[in-house]
Amino acid sequence: MFENINQVAIHFIRCYPLLKLRFMKTKFSKAVQTVTNEIKNDAELKESYKANIAMAFKDEYARRRLEKNYVNSTDVHEIANKAAENFLDLWCK
Repeated sequence: MFENINQVAIHFIRCYPLLKLRFMKTKFSKAVQTVTNEIKNDAELKESYKANIAMAFKDEYARRRLEKNYVNSTDVHEIANKAAENFLDLWCK
């Protein structure tokens, strides 16, 4: 549906006009575009992000497997959400 972060931003601005003012006042759009461009243009950086995201998922999966012998689709959803939270927590330290 979206090819890049700018299309996502445009979609949200069109769908949620009240966000436009807040979005335009922040440096978020520029920061996201900078990170996106760096990841696109630096294979090692891209691999690093990929590895960190994958490890967040793997670590959370391993923690969950200690509690249960099987994992169902609900567990996978919860694991993915917790893994994403763990990744962002580590990123924001």
